Amino acid sequence: IHLTQHRFAPTLPDDTTTWPVPLIVRQLLPDGELVEHVLVEADGLDLALAHPDALVVANAGSTAFVRTFYDDELRGRLVARAPSDLTAGERQSLVDDAWAAVVAGDAGVSSFLDLVAGFRQETSPPVWQTILAGLRWCDRFVEGDAREKFRASVRELTRPALQRLGWEGHEGETDLDRELRGDLIRAMGTLGDD
Repeated sequence: IHLTQHRFAPTLPDDTTTWPVPLIVRQLLPDGELVEHVLVEADGLDLALAHPDALVVANAGSTAFVRTFYDDELRGRLVARAPSDLTAGERQSLVDDAWAAVVAGDAGVSSFLDLVAGFRQETSPPVWQTILAGLRWCDRFVEGDAREKFRASVRELTRPALQRLGWEGHEGETDLDRELRGDLIRAMGTLGDD
């Protein structure tokens, strides 16, 4: 695992300021997990991958004040196993950091859309709010056929979560569930044009 750092300051693209960054890196293994508390210096840090199929969570627990960006392979593993192996905070950070990369011009919007497409089984209202915030921004910039494809992808993404919650409230559900239902219905209607 190769960790590097650069200052995340989209308005200062040439700023090369670095500092020691304390980070918790968690590797989920077939038979447990390995947690390492590390310090990423200006020249980066290499850690051994504990298992070929390890799930690597940089900034485990979302405790460091940093943005994390993963290469395609590691990000794919995270999305595939996000609902079961990442905390809600880690999932929210993953989505928020992906959107921040788009806003900063470090990633294309398609990378964000590909990432959130893997969150159909998401149940956490704060994670959904982060997903929907990015989608609302995307909606402002698409037109014509691209907009129709975008709307279809929003419907495909949100429909399973709304079906799980149901259209009607039920006894024992939380305020966050009710809020999420409203967010999903609004997204289906406005972003998904359903």
